[in-house]
Amino acid sequence: KNISSILENSFMTMSSLISRPIYNITPHKVVIRLLFFLVNKNNSKIKKSKFLSVNSKNLEILCANLSKILKKPVELDLVKLHYPFYDSNILANLLGRICDINYKPYIFILDKIFNKANIKNPTIRIPETNSNIPTFLTGLKIRLAGRLLKQKIVPRHTVKTTQHGSLTRSSADIVTNSRFTSKNKRGTFSFTVTMGHR
Repeated sequence: KNISSILENSFMTMSSLISRPIYNITPHKVVIRLLFFLVNKNNSKIKKSKFLSVNSKNLEILCANLSKILKKPVELDLVKLHYPFYDSNILANLLGRICDINYKPYIFILDKIFNKANIKNPTIRIPETNSNIPTFLTGLKIRLAGRLLKQKIVPRHTVKTTQHGSLTRSSADIVTNSRFTSKNKRGTFSFTVTMGHR
């Protein structure tokens, strides 16, 4: 958990959100695989090579610090996402960080997410690819518990769940779940994101 926190905080300084790390430990080194999403309006226009170039010093320092902790050389295997909809951890963190300060209604943000998310019917055959990212989403569920600062207060109604598509094991090859929890003046709130991938 300590390594995950170091990675998360380090990438936040680079205006990025990350997936849960996947570790490949060999006798000689540790390779940490991460999906990352730039929290930037021009995210789709910024290539991975430019991100690596701009943040090369920060990434070198991060790898050096992790190498000291793990007592082995550390390499980062980074995959850039153009959209946050392909990783539950990235989407949960993005929702938690923008929805409580965004002036637009929560339902507007939800509609925008579901309209852009690539949710497809799992019964339709999709050609296989060699991509590091799952081919498509079979379903997406977003659960908000608690109240946002900009949200209209409805008495005794503090949990909102919205789902599009299917999350059943027969529809999805992989189902992932992530949660973001924080506090505001109205108390604790959390976003739980569940995704079905195929």
